[in-house]
Amino acid sequence: MSSKSKVDTKDLMKRHRNILKEMGPIPADELNRLQGALEEFLLRGGFPELINVEDLREARRRLRQDILDRALGRDLLDMYQVDDPWALERMFLRVCHHPGGLWNESEVSKDIGITRPTAARYLMYLEKSYLVFTIPNFAKPYKGRRKVYLVDPALRQALLGIEKAGLLDPNNWGPALENAVLSALNASRLPGWHIGFWLEGGRECDAVRLSDLWGSFIQVKTGQKIGEDIASAIKSVQALKVKDYIIWILSAKHPKGGFNSTQGVSYFVDHPASWLYLF
Repeated sequence: MSSKSKVDTKDLMKRHRNILKEMGPIPADELNRLQGALEEFLLRGGFPELINVEDLREARRRLRQDILDRALGRDLLDMYQVDDPWALERMFLRVCHHPGGLWNESEVSKDIGITRPTAARYLMYLEKSYLVFTIPNFAKPYKGRRKVYLVDPALRQALLGIEKAGLLDPNNWGPALENAVLSALNASRLPGWHIGFWLEGGRECDAVRLSDLWGSFIQVKTGQKIGEDIASAIKSVQALKVKDYIIWILSAKHPKGGFNSTQGVSYFVDHPASWLYLF
């Protein structure tokens, strides 16, 4: 990278940070509206054909019907050779139950009753059918188990019958929120972007976006305590030797939004809905 590019990068980072500082924390009267919009999105999803369906129950019914009956039941089977459609469906439902889980093909194949090569092939089919996507672990030596997410986070709620009250359960809210963030990163990926996570030595950064300009290190939180997450994000920045970066803490509950700093490192606390809108 030329010296001029380095200067331009620093200037871009400075302007980006200034914009975030000017935005500041979200006004208190906006938090409820943002939270409501986020819950609606996680239940309805972002498929264009459902935007004009006003009734949420009807939108969710069509989501279930289109995915299970059309995508898994017809389209995918027409495109690929699937020896055991039931095993393929069970694999997809496994992702629905545990989006963002570390993918272990030996464990998956044993649980479903198929061979490891078949499990790998079926996962590839689901990826090529734009139902799921995978991201790598960026921790050295740059190999290891991937994570698997749903292309649209609302698929989990629709297929598992999770209503609004159930969505707010911490066991459902966390996975849905993390899936939404990674889906946004994956869907808006530009040439030269690398999307993954960082997991090493018991520390983890939920999402990492690297480009030629800078890196974004994102922690998705469901509670108020963020100290360990900030420390893990800083550790991932150091391990990956990224000089220009932004650390995002996405939390709907943390009371102190906007730019904060610890140990000389700044980080930006934002509501997940605000981040998704801006992104």
